Amino acid sequence: MEKTTSVVLVAILLGWVLLVLWKKGIANFWRLLAETNERYGTSFGKSPEDKATVVGVNLREGGALAFDQASRKIAYLTRGGKSIEVLGYEFVQSWRVTWREKTSGNGAQFGIVTVGSAHTTQDKVFLEITTNDIKRPVIKMPMSSVRYAEETAARLKILINAKN
Repeated sequence: MEKTTSVVLVAILLGWVLLVLWKKGIANFWRLLAETNERYGTSFGKSPEDKATVVGVNLREGGALAFDQASRKIAYLTRGGKSIEVLGYEFVQSWRVTWREKTSGNGAQFGIVTVGSAHTTQDKVFLEITTNDIKRPVIKMPMSSVRYAEETAARLKILINAKN
């Protein structure tokens, strides 16, 4: 009984530490955007309330793009949140949602058709953004689901195509 209690307490403590680190990373992201706004006179947002103009906040696996519609500028926060660049809207050329199909269960898969009692899910979902930068022609933003990626792509279309 004591061993089980110890394992549960360690799991809870580990979960709490991970949550604190995640919140610290998100707070750092908004702090970096606020500093960038001061430095460049932009308006990329200052808090989570401004998340509609941000694409891909996954600093561990990907990066983030924040948009200032008034100045038509993009803040590109690199993987790990180590640096931030301010770019023009022309940096983004196109985008698409990609994922891998993952099948589990007893079904047999022939190409894209699954026969039998298999369960298919989408795995490794990305918003792939093609840029005009030869050093990084494609930026892959990890997404939590296909639905979220498609909503993000629709938001990106609105942000890029909006005329002021």
